Amino acid sequence: GTSYTATLTPVADGRVALSVAAGTFSDAVGNTNTAASNEVTSTYDTTAPTVSISTSTKSVTGPETVSISVTFSEDVTGFEMSDFTVANGAVTNLQGSGADYVARVAATGRGDLEVSIPAGAASDPSGNANTASNTLSIANEIVEQTQKIIAQFMQTRASQLLSSQPDLTGFLSGGTQGSFDFAMTSLNGTFDFASQPGSDSGLWTRLNGSWTREDTAKSQYVFGAIGHHFRVSSTLLIGGMVEFDYLSQTDEAARINGYGWLAGPYAVARLPDQPLFLEGRLLYGQTSNDISPLGTYTDSFETERILAQLKVSGEIGFERTLVTPSVKLSYTSDDQEAYSDSFGNVIPEQGLQLFQGELGLDVRHQVGLPTDSASLELMGGFSMIGSSTQGSGNAALVVPTYDGGRAKVMMGANYILSNGGDFLLDAYYDGIGVQDYESYGLQLGFKLAF
Repeated sequence: GTSYTATLTPVADGRVALSVAAGTFSDAVGNTNTAASNEVTSTYDTTAPTVSISTSTKSVTGPETVSISVTFSEDVTGFEMSDFTVANGAVTNLQGSGADYVARVAATGRGDLEVSIPAGAASDPSGNANTASNTLSIANEIVEQTQKIIAQFMQTRASQLLSSQPDLTGFLSGGTQGSFDFAMTSLNGTFDFASQPGSDSGLWTRLNGSWTREDTAKSQYVFGAIGHHFRVSSTLLIGGMVEFDYLSQTDEAARINGYGWLAGPYAVARLPDQPLFLEGRLLYGQTSNDISPLGTYTDSFETERILAQLKVSGEIGFERTLVTPSVKLSYTSDDQEAYSDSFGNVIPEQGLQLFQGELGLDVRHQVGLPTDSASLELMGGFSMIGSSTQGSGNAALVVPTYDGGRAKVMMGANYILSNGGDFLLDAYYDGIGVQDYESYGLQLGFKLAF
């Protein structure tokens, strides 16, 4: 008759159109139809919108806020902050509309930050729900950064500990006496106090310290020791010592400091009728430390350490000149125990070992002056230093630039007054034979013997 119904089945997404062409049917007397006056159109859409997320942030260090871009394949509605799936963080803000959005995600600081959008979070105008997005994983480097700060701290402490060890040979050679001296340069300063052991008690003390500045890093180190020995014979001393030290380091926001102790026996011997001396010590200790990697929170950790040192030295006199050759072998280790930081991250254990050998030659020459109220002593020295730093855990990646072999030279003068006052002027250069490392300075100081 005059009324028909057509059912149209789309074969693909997109525009669907239906019209009637001319001359496709006729009436009862044979007249064919004209073309349809209109076209029926619609859009067929059964494809779910896709969504992808991205960010330019490669990693976070603790509780940081990250900006994340969200891009749908078409305009959607119903997308909200609660539609995100976040591990170790939370969405704090969402801006945008249509197909493009920007979200702000705050990392908690514990573990890696992971962000994704599940299926069904939003829908297109046809009611199709989105498919799931990719998962964005942003590494949290607070563990690695904390370990690096600790490793550098232990390395500095080990180096300072070895350089601060008291000289024991003087207890037999007669060169050790009570003294106090102080020196300062533009980059560092030192102070040193040593008491002379009593002839009967054999009790002695030592206190010294240093502070340095390099670029943005600053450190302060204080070392103290107290010891007691017995004179077994005219050529042998046996005793024990307890050492205490404190190191504080700051580098921009990062702060770390620690107290420690060491205790153990020592011995000093001399060959009969020969100015050849041998000294040795073996110490064990522990430290307690506080670290604030970001300057916003503070955690505590402990370490165990060992120190061993052996030194052989001699004295060769030429009228007013005294030559002192020496060989020193040193070893120290510092092992950090694992702990959990304020965010619940496990900071793994790590250890540091420092081996150092030093071959030195010191020369002192007394210069004759026209007055007896003062004297002038010129001094110089040269030493070959070989060091090797080994580590376990993340500490294995922290190697000082001066590791290996290098040389150090020193020149100076002492103007000694009759009352024991000693004005010192000396210069040194450390780093001969090593690339990318050098240390040098000029020091002016005063020393008072008692």
